[in-house]
Amino acid sequence: MLESDSDIRQQVKREFIWEGHMEAIEEASIAGNFAVSFRAAGGPTLKALSKGAAAKGHDILEKTIKPGSIRKAYSGDEASDVIDKVRRASIEGYVGHWDRESGRLQGMYMSSRYGSSDGLINGNIYPIDLDNLETSLSPLKRKKSWAKLPFTGDYDMHDMISFTTQPHSVPSDSPEEKKIIDIINQFIAKYDSKRLFDDIERNVIRHGPQVNYPAFAMDKERKEVKERGGIVKAVAEPGEFPVAIISKGKWTIANDIYELEKFYNRVGAKMKVSWRPDAGNPGFVSNPEKPGMVSFIRKK
Repeated sequence: MLESDSDIRQQVKREFIWEGHMEAIEEASIAGNFAVSFRAAGGPTLKALSKGAAAKGHDILEKTIKPGSIRKAYSGDEASDVIDKVRRASIEGYVGHWDRESGRLQGMYMSSRYGSSDGLINGNIYPIDLDNLETSLSPLKRKKSWAKLPFTGDYDMHDMISFTTQPHSVPSDSPEEKKIIDIINQFIAKYDSKRLFDDIERNVIRHGPQVNYPAFAMDKERKEVKERGGIVKAVAEPGEFPVAIISKGKWTIANDIYELEKFYNRVGAKMKVSWRPDAGNPGFVSNPEKPGMVSFIRKK
């Protein structure tokens, strides 16, 4: 496990948190007496956040425009060409709208600041044409501060531990969870004038931590869970690693679940039982009929 030094701070600002928000999050963790870990946001998302782009909530499920998502939709030289085009057009890092059949990039999600929904798909998707990209983007780029108008990713929290009373994982959808989310967004608003706290789309923390997702889904989204055949494996289980942890103003990097468990043990908190790496604990079992979905069940 790596702890705060110049190398760790460099990794945090390169992969996890825009450097303009790091000090705000450090101060928030001291004021709120908590630890929060973050999944990697990636360079394209951090660059878009630095421009003041809106941060998407759970209601937008599509992927960000970045090399990894582009290479899933396009192959070989075509993928390289698309990556080059979106970079030159300065739209890398925004949330794309991808054709369900072909997987190809067709648009970008717009925040409410865009204004009129005229010409938008489903009221919030700006259509783009990769064959005539600058022409298709010209109405957007004519708008004042256009780079703030599309959605990018938010900061995905992985864990949340409170040190008020006995150190503990913060319950899903609780007043305590909301309080910590609000503290982080409020401190960021003090440091970043582009992110007023009362403008929800500018809040960089839009939902609870990944560790609370199964409880939230099974409590608040039962119908959707049943229809989908379970909960999403990628967010029900821990990871992806590494994760960056801010705890009382200090950054740590946990490179795997074992290092994360060591952090829990060191601060005196208990990891959610479904995440513990020990064999025999309750966990998530894959649904063979629905790839990528899992159910919570006691392992045998």
